[in-house]
Amino acid sequence: MKESTKEAFRLWLRYVRQNSDRVITDKISRCGRVECYYGDMDELFDQGRIEPLLDELRCAPSGEPCHRIPIDHVANQAKSTADFKNAVAAYLEFRRAQ
Repeated sequence: MKESTKEAFRLWLRYVRQNSDRVITDKISRCGRVECYYGDMDELFDQGRIEPLLDELRCAPSGEPCHRIPIDHVANQAKSTADFKNAVAAYLEFRRAQ
C-alpha cells in the first residue's frame, strides 16, 4: 500500500473507527503481512481482488488455514487468520468509503 494510502488508512482508523494506537498499528502491520504474500493492497483493491482474498482468509474445518500466510504457532492459526481477515476487511471498508 502506498505511504499516502497507509497514512489515510491510519487517520480513518483513528477518527472514523476510533481505534487505539495499538489497534491501528496492528491492523496496518497485518495488512503489510498480507501484502508480502498476496501483493499490494491498493492494486488488489483496484483489480477487485480483495473480496476473493477475504474468502481465502479462513481456516478449513480441520483447522488448517486456507491462505498462504505462514503462522508460527499452530494453536493460534484460527485467531491469526481472523486477525488478518479483520485487517483486510477494515482496509476494504476504508477504500469503499473514499
